[in-house]
Amino acid sequence: MQKLIPFLSIIFFAFISQIGFAQDNIATQKFPIEALQKDFKTWRTTLEKTHANLYLYNSMERMDVVFDSMYQNIKQPMTALEFYAYITPLVSVIKDGHNYVHPGDDVVEYYNKNELFFPFHVIYSTGKKLFIDMNLSSDSTVVVGTEILSINSISVEKIWNELIRRQPRDGYNETYPTWILNNWFREYYSYVFGHPKSFEIEIKTTENKIIQKNIVALNKDIITETRKKIYPERKMVNENVEAITLQSIDSTKTAILEIKTFSEKIKKEFNQPFKKTINEIFEQIKNNQTENLILDLRNNQGGASEYGIHLVSYLLSQPFLFTSAYYSVNKKANSTAENRLKKVKNSFIKVQQPKKNNFKGNLFVLINGGSFSCSGMVSSCLATNKRAIFIGEETGGNKTVLTSTFMLNKKTTLPNTKIICDKPDYQTIIKDITTNDGHGTFPTYLIQPTINDIIQNNDVVLNYALELIRKK
Repeated sequence: MQKLIPFLSIIFFAFISQIGFAQDNIATQKFPIEALQKDFKTWRTTLEKTHANLYLYNSMERMDVVFDSMYQNIKQPMTALEFYAYITPLVSVIKDGHNYVHPGDDVVEYYNKNELFFPFHVIYSTGKKLFIDMNLSSDSTVVVGTEILSINSISVEKIWNELIRRQPRDGYNETYPTWILNNWFREYYSYVFGHPKSFEIEIKTTENKIIQKNIVALNKDIITETRKKIYPERKMVNENVEAITLQSIDSTKTAILEIKTFSEKIKKEFNQPFKKTINEIFEQIKNNQTENLILDLRNNQGGASEYGIHLVSYLLSQPFLFTSAYYSVNKKANSTAENRLKKVKNSFIKVQQPKKNNFKGNLFVLINGGSFSCSGMVSSCLATNKRAIFIGEETGGNKTVLTSTFMLNKKTTLPNTKIICDKPDYQTIIKDITTNDGHGTFPTYLIQPTINDIIQNNDVVLNYALELIRKK
């Protein structure tokens, strides 16, 4: 594998020649080689000076080879999206889940307003197949549950491989990048394959017939309006009305606590002050004499560690460590991997105390690839303390070590293409880093919805937890 890395850029140039972009507007102007090289140098310098986990999964020598190879192979002018597609495979080499890279806001806004998009919502299944779970196109004959085999003569396997290697992930985790694409396939497809006026798709029908369909591309606003009209029960991950909800099932003395985010914006966006809301919920759980608690952390991409700590303090009966150390790049040190990081103080590095009215009953935690960052930390803490039964799939967030930033909107914008790169400048150690295997918390029971479950809105993960409770 190491021998292949230096040739990522060469391989990509062969691939990118298949992709066509219009050249008549500022969003797709060609940037000269010198401008692209300057942008790449800016990104590389930012990573080397600030990225705390840059050498967690790769040696400094190996990363230098990758950086040098990609720089040297910038040999032709590119649009901002072409350059985005060129540099982003580096994300899956670094293997850091917070290492987001996005096209510039102006470029995204232009395409969202003026170009057309893939008019289906799709799900990539565990069998490495791509299924349509929402038909948002003008062709009503395409049935949900249909498998897509190719798009515009490119196989689904090749499309998926090109897209997933541009998604961030912690270590060797695959559930988080898959979760990203299952939610935003349309956008990431357009970043790499452009905005054709139509899509020639090869599909396998639910009757196992292979046919060709020519599907007209649609405006993004029309796609969104169609989804809300035809599939009103299907909510996207960014369409939450409430961040924290509690549902009680009196017959089994069960409560379902769903927390959709640990974001510091929770009070402003949802009018739900996190700590106050959690305090009230656990008071209610106590008053209801709840015996079984289902904590739903699916699709929760994290947020503030202090909120994670506050939640866990209601779930554990003994003192606990939420994080054990923080490191940042030592700017005064010589450029060696060994002394690159320095330990920094943080108020979270202490033994945390449980709440007096902590929940002592049976705890079931629902997780998936979207359980990322702070959600991964909460899951890791509960698993380390052997507190919960986990149901679903591996968390997207690493259970041992990850990066973070203590300042919101801490990003680098590349000077020419305006591509936006996050700056994950703190290494957060959850527990002994020598145990890091590059994965999140694994479920006690691996439960993954089928395409039919998704179409029928059948929550098999929650149902499995409820069935476990009924059998107790």
